[in-house]
Amino acid sequence: MGYYVTLTSTKLHIPAHEFSPICEHLLSTGFLTNTDSMGGGAYQPDGKTEAWYSWVDMKALTKHLNDHDLDAVLEDFGFDVFLDRDGNITDLGYDDKTGDEGKLFECMAPALKGTLHFYWSGEGGAMWKWLIRDGKLFVIDANISYPDPEV
Repeated sequence: MGYYVTLTSTKLHIPAHEFSPICEHLLSTGFLTNTDSMGGGAYQPDGKTEAWYSWVDMKALTKHLNDHDLDAVLEDFGFDVFLDRDGNITDLGYDDKTGDEGKLFECMAPALKGTLHFYWSGEGGAMWKWLIRDGKLFVIDANISYPDPEV
């Protein structure tokens, strides 16, 4: 089981020359070692014995981070990555169950420049947005209203 979500649209641009600093930021801030932020794991009666990011091959993730291959890191978390001819990330797609993709972007946020928007929809009609601005990830639930035309 799992909660399925779709990334319906984005407004983002991550230049290829920023891939290396972003990967270095993740490596230097303990992204691979902070097991508290990892949603996947193995458990015994006395607690968690192994930890990993949900649905992520940790060996591949480690290699991609060390290679500064940001598009592969995003793919490790289930994103479809769209690049322009210069290798810049211009769009992302996602249509699967949720895992730890929010943790990835929360950890990446301080290294991302500009303002990035991610519009999500989930099962049952839920809608929300990720806004990354000033080094922080904000999760904003949609507030949809249909005003009365006579008002």
